[in-house]
Amino acid sequence: VMTDAPNQLLSGLQELPRYEQKLSLFPPQLAWLQNIQLLKMFGSFAVQYWYYAQIDSIGRTGKSNDNITVFEATKQIMKSQKQIMKLRKQLSKNNDQQIDDI
Repeated sequence: VMTDAPNQLLSGLQELPRYEQKLSLFPPQLAWLQNIQLLKMFGSFAVQYWYYAQIDSIGRTGKSNDNITVFEATKQIMKSQKQIMKLRKQLSKNNDQQIDDI
């Protein structure tokens, strides 16, 4: 993900990288799995997680991580979401307890 895409284009870059053409949950040997509608749907969600992982990486480090695979990005984002939900539950319980104490 090019965060400075406008500058790159103004500096002479002919076109932006087309990540959507390179990204897939399945390696080339298993590309035939995309013919199964349910797996195609999972693959589409996983590619979206790759973009989320790029936004997360930019937020944490200031740089995108183009080298992460779709599968790794999916695992990373799902793990992060699980941690966030666990923390949210803990905070919710603490708030409920504080309200009961009033």
